[in-house]
Amino acid sequence: MNNTFNLNRFKYFMVRERQNVFKMIAIKFSPILFVFLVNSLSNGFIFNQHEETKMIEPIGLLIATLLFSYGMVFPNIHSKNVNYTFVMLPMSALEKLLGMSVYAVIVTPLLVLGGYFVIDTICTALPFTQMSVYFWQAYKIANIQPYFWVLLAEYCLLCAAISAWTNLYVRNANLKILLPTAIAIILFILALFGSKLIGISVGSMLIFKDSFTIVDIFVVGTALLLYAFTYRKMKHLKY
Repeated sequence: MNNTFNLNRFKYFMVRERQNVFKMIAIKFSPILFVFLVNSLSNGFIFNQHEETKMIEPIGLLIATLLFSYGMVFPNIHSKNVNYTFVMLPMSALEKLLGMSVYAVIVTPLLVLGGYFVIDTICTALPFTQMSVYFWQAYKIANIQPYFWVLLAEYCLLCAAISAWTNLYVRNANLKILLPTAIAIILFILALFGSKLIGISVGSMLIFKDSFTIVDIFVVGTALLLYAFTYRKMKHLKY
């Protein structure tokens, strides 16, 4: 199969994987949302609920979802029976990777964050809780830190790339969780170290940043490189 993009083949993949993807999302991410439900009902005893940090919880959930999305939504890519069927699909590697990415990078975070917002909204309405719906007040941070959303998008791209690369190259289910976490932490430390070397603090960069820096190049470049390796692995995936 040549590595082109055909819309009909792509739609076939999306329809074919739809039921399996939704089932995996429900199974894998329901326990995570349950933790947030308990947190909301306990008035924030698990996670910090202070006014100035109210964005941390959903953003952390978004980053964690992207970091594990490929491995949790498509966990059996190396299973012999699943892999045989997947490899033999009459689709190009580009179409397969794009299809997986739509489910892992767009559909999964939307459903998980949607579940989070539903939980938070319900708990906000309960008389015995003291919650507020975090993202509804996101404009406050956006006005104070305009570059925050650019950096968040870059880091989300990097987390998704780490998840995609790990899922294609790592067979062990536990490592698909532990390795992305370790890589994300190491890269974040390197980015902080790099910002120190050039004399720019992350805090000042979030507030005053108006052009690309070495941190942006590092984050985006690493993400694109990981996706390039993932695409190469997809092209040579065997059963």
